[in-house]
Amino acid sequence: RRCVQETEEAVEKYKLTIGHLNPSYVIQKFLDVQRLDNLTDYLESLSKTSQEEGCMMEEHKYYTALLLNCYVKQRGDKLKNLILNTSFDKNMLDIDTAIEVCKESNEIECALLLAEKAGNVDQQLRILIEDSKDYKAALDIIDTKMGFEDKLIHLRRFGPQLIKRYPAETYLVIEKAGEELIKKRMDDPQNTAKYVQQFKWLKEIFVDNKDLNKKFLEFQIDKDRNCDKEVYHSLIEWHLQEYFDAQKKEEFGKRPGPKGKEDPRIEARKKQLLGLLMSYKEKIDKKHVLMLFEMYQVSEGVRMLCEMLELKHELMTHYMQNREYDNIEALCNNYGSQEQNLWIQALTYFVSELGAEPVRADVQKYIKSALKSLENVKSISPLLVLEIASKNKALKFSLLKEYLALSLIHI
Repeated sequence: RRCVQETEEAVEKYKLTIGHLNPSYVIQKFLDVQRLDNLTDYLESLSKTSQEEGCMMEEHKYYTALLLNCYVKQRGDKLKNLILNTSFDKNMLDIDTAIEVCKESNEIECALLLAEKAGNVDQQLRILIEDSKDYKAALDIIDTKMGFEDKLIHLRRFGPQLIKRYPAETYLVIEKAGEELIKKRMDDPQNTAKYVQQFKWLKEIFVDNKDLNKKFLEFQIDKDRNCDKEVYHSLIEWHLQEYFDAQKKEEFGKRPGPKGKEDPRIEARKKQLLGLLMSYKEKIDKKHVLMLFEMYQVSEGVRMLCEMLELKHELMTHYMQNREYDNIEALCNNYGSQEQNLWIQALTYFVSELGAEPVRADVQKYIKSALKSLENVKSISPLLVLEIASKNKALKFSLLKEYLALSLIHI
């Protein structure tokens, strides 16, 4: 007890030496005898004197950190009071290190107070999201306490976590940022590329929420019809994926509509998809979207895009892959007079289909039709037609008889 009293008296005397005696000498004495309470008492006086005199020496940064560590070990309200009553800056304390010390000691509230006092918004958000799990408070900081550029940066960083916990609330904050971004793009068209990239950052937040992703794409197009083509492409691909998934779902397969027709729900999705294609046809890169429709195997969309692009041979290839005999014949009837090679393509295909699995009994009808049309195409040699016909031994000579007779007359 006497020893404790002597130590306390020594502390009071050492306090009087502040400003005259090197604090490191005093601190070492208390560290040696492991007198945490006495060391804390001395450091409190040292910190108070330093602040009153405006002392910003590098050593005092170390002393403040040491005092903070003492409070962490002692627990209680002293640490919180120190943070609340001290004007921290980079000369007083290494804030990031102090925050980590508090977090490691599970003093989360104090870590958050430190981050707030230091104005370190990034640290505040990390603590709220990763430690406190207070996602709404984090979202409120992003929404109300940040400038536009900082808001974008922190939405990009923390948005994916926030959207999982509070999707509706987070979406509204992102949409609000999107509206501001559209306004900036319209006011500053020279920096369009920058704003397009920033919109991509916002869109990436929805990578795991396809419904909100669609909603954001629709919002972007609705507010800015001149937005980047990629936005239109992304929305079309969203609908393509939905249509593709609907076709694969078991419930659709088990409850088909009338024989030969798609389930009405799938048909409705397709109708909506093709409607979008027509609405956006002036806004899209048609070749890119054609590739998407081919990838998702939507025949009607492929046909529409090939017609828009006047890709007759590509359209012919598409019809052949899907064994659409009527469409092959119609394509030749419509464009065969300008592009006579279409008839050669068609005849070659129909001849190859003889005996192909699954067997189509009507293939001979289409061969006859092709030959009938070729009778009037003077630039195509009958020898070429015979060469094509000879490639399939299943083709009967009777099919060629009328064509050859008429061709000989014209010679």
